[in-house]
Amino acid sequence: MTLGITFYAITLDEKSAATYEDLTSKDHVKERVQNTGIDLKIKNRIFGLYFTTKDIGERIGRRFATVFGLVQKS
Repeated sequence: MTLGITFYAITLDEKSAATYEDLTSKDHVKERVQNTGIDLKIKNRIFGLYFTTKDIGERIGRRFATVFGLVQKS
């Protein structure tokens, strides 16, 4: 399994910024996360608030949703 996190410095012009909600035309940081260990069956659901791979009765983790929310607000 490989986990990679890459950050890019980018500058958005007005036209590019308009394609994203809540972004302005200025300098931004773009983050790319790559994980080769996530099963493709669950990949599109991992950022859901109630997503878990734990069995019923085990503690439910909400780490991906929390991290996603923090990154969006940063």
